[in-house]
Amino acid sequence: MHEILPPGSGQNRAKLQKDIEEYHIAYGIDFDDTDIDTFIAWSSALSPEAHAEWGLYKILEHMGLHEILPPGAGQNRAQLQKDIEEYHIAYGIDFDDTDIDTFIARIPDDLAFDKGKKSCVFLEYTRAMDTNEDWAEKKEQEKNDRYSSHLGFINHLSNREKSGWKASQTNFTTGVRGYIQTD
Repeated sequence: MHEILPPGSGQNRAKLQKDIEEYHIAYGIDFDDTDIDTFIAWSSALSPEAHAEWGLYKILEHMGLHEILPPGAGQNRAQLQKDIEEYHIAYGIDFDDTDIDTFIARIPDDLAFDKGKKSCVFLEYTRAMDTNEDWAEKKEQEKNDRYSSHLGFINHLSNREKSGWKASQTNFTTGVRGYIQTD
């Protein structure tokens, strides 16, 4: 287990990097220092505030697809809104101005980035009632539908900017079957 030290101390990353390297050496797994950023570039929110930071603005900034200007500049939202509208028009997706806030505010459960492969993966974790036969397929489709426009938008920007980034999604769904016994 890792103790999370105050930001700026630099010790969190150093300790984690040492442990990752020891693990790979112990199990004979080929691994070099250039792999470390890929290995630990998960958003891994430690609090709701840290998780909220990984919204659409931060994701796009991390991928180099949008520059985040200082607060108050007012240009972040205007440019992002223009890009979102352009994407929806280009692909004939029904969308209106009232949907912008929801689109920008939607945040996946977690993210994984591989800067070397230029890959961004939305990670979704779900526990679903598994009493119906098709529960897994329904939940998978629901999760895919929830972020399909976001993934399409990110891939659209990546293609437009010729950045090489690809966005995808991986869902982890477990069934919840049980009952509460009352006396």
